[in-house]
Amino acid sequence: MKRIYIFMVLILFILNFSTFSRVSSQVRITVKDMDSGLPIKGVHIFLSGVEKDEYHPCVIDPRYEYSEKVDKTDGNGEFVFKDEWSGEKYIYCVKEGYVSFNPCYLENEKDPEYGLKTFRINEGEIKVVVVKMKKGGGGLRVLLKKKDESGISPITDYLLYVDKYSKSIDPKTGKKYLYPVFNQPIQKLIYHKGYIDLKGFEAGEEFVIRVEKEGLPTRTKNFVVKEGKISDVTFLYDYTSKTALKIIVNYEEGSGVRINLFNELSDDITSLWIAKKNSTRIIPDLISGKYSIHAAVSIPFIKEKIIKKISVYVKKDEITFVTINFK
Repeated sequence: MKRIYIFMVLILFILNFSTFSRVSSQVRITVKDMDSGLPIKGVHIFLSGVEKDEYHPCVIDPRYEYSEKVDKTDGNGEFVFKDEWSGEKYIYCVKEGYVSFNPCYLENEKDPEYGLKTFRINEGEIKVVVVKMKKGGGGLRVLLKKKDESGISPITDYLLYVDKYSKSIDPKTGKKYLYPVFNQPIQKLIYHKGYIDLKGFEAGEEFVIRVEKEGLPTRTKNFVVKEGKISDVTFLYDYTSKTALKIIVNYEEGSGVRINLFNELSDDITSLWIAKKNSTRIIPDLISGKYSIHAAVSIPFIKEKIIKKISVYVKKDEITFVTINFK
């Protein structure tokens, strides 16, 4: 018994020794202007590990801008990451007025000249990395606003999707590749200004921007980046418009009703979740035309949903009424 106890203590000692004897590494990053060679101060830097057989991390997240713990280069354009584990690393650098280094959307780029730059650091190594950024990067600021009797005010809670057109062409279709850059909810508690800035894109790059909010029509805009400028992309919803759809929902069983509204081109305009058994919802600021309503009530403990499909024509400068009964 005593031998077993000594053997177990010895194993624990060896494991702890191997853990604590590990020598930490450092990554020293210097960011310079590509043309002048001068150091760049105030560059936001992210350092991430790259797992084998997995995608490189995507770090376009504007919340870092408002964080107290921000990794920025100093007056010499330097920043040091201490106590780093060994392995393959990925650097992402962004600063307004410059083209970002290693933007994460490049992982989807089909053109061979594009690609994420990574490096490997060994245990106990001090890795020195020099990053060169060029001036001229632009960006976009997405704003949602509503117009009502009290004037124009911001909408702060919504879904934002930003897709980028590639510089390369699909040989089968002859069209540019399109792939996601940003896909997050914009919440008032996080983005207290009611908007976000996406920075560091190269002038001339093309994007498709889509915004979604429950009860409002989904809107899409194309956008081209302008050099050295953060341009506003504004979506204005007119709550005073009388071209609207008023949906009345009645149901007895179920936990709620999901409603999806489609236009005549079968594009999903918006969706609604009706939690109360007798509810009325208005979808404002619509364009006159044909729409299709798909409504489904969820019944507890039953896999199938009762679904109804209704066609409706929304007239200009009128509020069109539709009643959906699940009784």
